[in-house]
Amino acid sequence: MPQAGKYVALSTYPCHTTPLLCVLQHLLPGDAQLITNYRALGAPLALEVREDCIIPWRVGLDAQTTNQFAGRIPLNAIEATFKQREPEWNPETILRRRTLVYRLARSGFH
Repeated sequence: MPQAGKYVALSTYPCHTTPLLCVLQHLLPGDAQLITNYRALGAPLALEVREDCIIPWRVGLDAQTTNQFAGRIPLNAIEATFKQREPEWNPETILRRRTLVYRLARSGFH
Protein backbone atom coordinates (compact mmCIF):
# COMPACT_ATOMS: atom_id res chain seq x y z
CA MET A 1 0.00 0.00 0.00
CA PRO A 2 1.36 3.48 -0.81
CA GLN A 3 2.82 5.36 2.13
CA ALA A 4 1.60 8.71 3.37
CA GLY A 5 2.44 11.46 0.94
CA LYS A 6 1.19 12.87 -2.33
CA TYR A 7 1.35 11.39 -5.80
CA VAL A 8 0.08 12.01 -9.32
CA ALA A 9 0.30 9.96 -12.51
CA LEU A 10 0.77 11.92 -15.74
CA SER A 11 -0.12 10.90 -19.28
CA THR A 12 0.03 12.60 -22.64
CA TYR A 13 -1.35 12.45 -26.16
CA PRO A 14 -1.87 10.08 -28.00
CA CYS A 15 -2.60 7.81 -25.06
CA HIS A 16 -4.34 9.79 -22.31
CA THR A 17 -5.19 6.62 -20.39
CA THR A 18 -1.61 5.32 -20.13
CA PRO A 19 0.46 7.01 -17.42
CA LEU A 20 3.97 7.88 -18.52
CA LEU A 21 5.30 9.31 -15.32
CA CYS A 22 4.40 9.23 -11.66
CA VAL A 23 5.43 12.14 -9.45
CA LEU A 24 5.76 11.17 -5.79
CA GLN A 25 6.19 13.39 -2.77
CA HIS A 26 6.96 11.34 0.31
CA LEU A 27 7.26 12.14 3.94
CA LEU A 28 10.20 9.70 4.07
CA PRO A 29 12.98 9.12 1.51
CA GLY A 30 12.00 6.43 -0.96
CA ASP A 31 13.54 3.06 -1.55
CA ALA A 32 12.84 0.47 -4.24
CA GLN A 33 10.10 -1.22 -2.20
CA LEU A 34 8.30 2.06 -1.52
CA ILE A 35 8.44 3.08 -5.19
CA THR A 36 7.21 -0.37 -6.25
CA ASN A 37 4.11 0.21 -4.12
CA TYR A 38 3.00 2.72 -6.78
CA ARG A 39 3.40 0.26 -9.67
CA ALA A 40 -0.38 -0.13 -9.91
CA LEU A 41 -0.56 3.43 -11.30
CA GLY A 42 0.98 1.98 -14.48
CA ALA A 43 3.74 4.55 -14.98
CA PRO A 44 7.13 3.07 -15.94
CA LEU A 45 8.98 6.09 -14.53
CA ALA A 46 8.64 7.81 -11.18
CA LEU A 47 10.07 11.07 -9.94
CA GLU A 48 10.52 11.20 -6.20
CA VAL A 49 10.29 14.81 -5.05
CA ARG A 50 12.43 15.71 -2.08
CA GLU A 51 13.01 19.05 -0.44
CA ASP A 52 16.26 19.75 -2.33
CA CYS A 53 16.09 17.52 -5.43
CA ILE A 54 14.18 15.00 -7.48
CA ILE A 55 15.21 11.38 -7.93
CA PRO A 56 14.19 9.50 -11.09
CA TRP A 57 13.22 5.83 -10.70
CA ARG A 58 12.53 3.07 -13.22
CA VAL A 59 9.48 1.27 -11.88
CA GLY A 60 10.04 -2.44 -12.34
CA LEU A 61 8.02 -5.55 -11.70
CA ASP A 62 9.18 -5.71 -8.07
CA ALA A 63 11.69 -4.12 -5.68
CA GLN A 64 14.60 -6.00 -7.27
CA THR A 65 13.86 -4.55 -10.73
CA THR A 66 12.98 -1.03 -9.53
CA ASN A 67 15.98 1.29 -9.42
CA GLN A 68 17.16 4.86 -9.34
CA PHE A 69 18.84 6.23 -12.43
CA ALA A 70 20.27 9.58 -13.47
CA GLY A 71 21.26 10.37 -9.87
CA ARG A 72 19.83 13.17 -7.80
CA ILE A 73 18.73 16.18 -9.80
CA PRO A 74 18.99 19.47 -7.90
CA LEU A 75 15.89 21.64 -8.16
CA ASN A 76 17.77 24.33 -10.07
CA ALA A 77 18.86 21.76 -12.72
CA ILE A 78 15.47 20.15 -13.48
CA GLU A 79 14.76 22.06 -16.69
CA ALA A 80 18.27 21.51 -18.08
CA THR A 81 18.15 17.81 -17.18
CA PHE A 82 14.82 17.30 -18.94
CA LYS A 83 16.14 19.08 -22.05
CA GLN A 84 19.31 16.98 -21.99
CA ARG A 85 17.39 13.69 -21.56
CA GLU A 86 14.53 14.52 -23.94
CA PRO A 87 15.57 11.81 -26.45
CA GLU A 88 15.12 9.11 -23.79
CA TRP A 89 12.37 10.72 -21.70
CA ASN A 90 9.92 11.58 -24.49
CA PRO A 91 6.46 9.94 -24.50
CA GLU A 92 7.14 7.59 -27.41
CA THR A 93 10.33 6.17 -25.89
CA ILE A 94 8.72 5.74 -22.47
CA LEU A 95 5.69 3.94 -23.94
CA ARG A 96 7.95 1.69 -26.02
CA ARG A 97 9.93 0.68 -22.90
CA ARG A 98 6.73 0.15 -20.92
CA THR A 99 5.33 -2.14 -23.61
CA LEU A 100 8.54 -4.16 -23.71
CA VAL A 101 8.60 -4.59 -19.92
CA TYR A 102 4.99 -5.80 -19.83
CA ARG A 103 5.57 -8.22 -22.71
CA LEU A 104 8.60 -9.65 -20.97
CA ALA A 105 6.64 -9.94 -17.71
CA ARG A 106 3.81 -11.83 -19.40
CA SER A 107 6.32 -14.22 -20.95
CA GLY A 108 7.76 -14.98 -17.50
CA PHE A 109 11.07 -13.17 -18.06
CA HIS A 110 12.37 -11.18 -15.07
